[in-house]
Amino acid sequence: MKRILLVAALVCSAYMMSATVLDRIVARVGREVILESELNQQMLQLQKLNMLTDGITRRDVLEQMVQTRLVIQKAKEENYTVDATTVRALAQSQIEQIKSRFPSEQAFQEELRKAGLNIPDLRSMFEDMITEDRLKEQIIRNEIDNRIHITEAEVEEYYNDNLDKFPLRPAVDEVGIISRRVKVSEITRREAMDTMQQVLEQVREGKDFAELAKQYSEGPAAKSGGDLGFFGRGMMIAEIEDVAFNLMPGQVSEVIQGPQGLYIVKVEEKRDDEVRARLIMKKLIPGDTDYEAERILMSRVLDRLNAGEPYADIAVTYSENDTIVANGGILGEFPPDSYPSEYAKELKSLNYGQYSGIIQDGDRFYILAKLRQVPPRPFEYLEIESELREMVRTEKQAELYDEWIKKLMKEKYVEILLEG
Repeated sequence: MKRILLVAALVCSAYMMSATVLDRIVARVGREVILESELNQQMLQLQKLNMLTDGITRRDVLEQMVQTRLVIQKAKEENYTVDATTVRALAQSQIEQIKSRFPSEQAFQEELRKAGLNIPDLRSMFEDMITEDRLKEQIIRNEIDNRIHITEAEVEEYYNDNLDKFPLRPAVDEVGIISRRVKVSEITRREAMDTMQQVLEQVREGKDFAELAKQYSEGPAAKSGGDLGFFGRGMMIAEIEDVAFNLMPGQVSEVIQGPQGLYIVKVEEKRDDEVRARLIMKKLIPGDTDYEAERILMSRVLDRLNAGEPYADIAVTYSENDTIVANGGILGEFPPDSYPSEYAKELKSLNYGQYSGIIQDGDRFYILAKLRQVPPRPFEYLEIESELREMVRTEKQAELYDEWIKKLMKEKYVEILLEG
């Protein structure tokens, strides 16, 4: 196994051939030649990598070498370059990966010695390989990829023509969730309104607005007596802005309701298109009774589920996630080892047909359901659309590459002298 891992070391075994055997030319590519020793070296590399199947002949390998040589020549003609520093770093990384497979530095060096190599030889080999690969990537990207255009119809046709060749989608677990957020109840809203009405009465009785803001306001400007400074149109939320621009200096608004809570606004002064106002704010947030009411509701939901009522009916009735409701309460289908991270622990503890307890996450309560195991089946088109598109791209790339190589071979002098 170590010999397979040590790619570069094994490649150079060609040097072990008898020095008395003269090289012969097996192919001409433009002004360059490919020697039989180079072919032997490539064959040996493929063999040691277990990439030489019974159907691959020496001529097949030579033809591939010719194509590579053509591409490299074209890349040099078009002045494509690679960064030498990057190449050296990648080559060193390859060496380190190979070295890590050996129990010790000594074992690694011993394997190199057996192959008649040293570290500089190995590094040089990898740098050549990486340089060639990078040049090929650049020229293929520019000569081939920009000519590839894929339509939706082509992807669908590829799916229909090859559906029987795709592996089945593995078994997955169907997972459901009933999720609700705690909302401000009417009772909590009325209590907040009563508090703000009491504050407003104090303002009307003549108490200092700034001092009341420091005492009661829950907004960010409370410490400064609710002073918002001067602001123009479009700088505040609409509810505050509309009131402020319609009041005269010294006037105080009624209690108004906005997206974040309840407000009392006092206008201090106006200039040009700006107004300076103070604000007392009471946030509208769920109280303890709201949380308890939601927990009681979810307990009833869980009781009905455990009593055997249809999950989909309960989920559609009580869950507040529109997307999940539209899907019958289904969160999704997941392999057992790929549950959503936030739910994985609970789901792994459930058997099929079971429900979790009531789980609280901040102001959200939810119940998880491991509904059933979905057996293996063919993938639907939309499930693998991106993969299909890449398959079509790869197929087109191969076709265009073959056409481009044939054209290149006509432009340059290519002669294969190897028989068979």
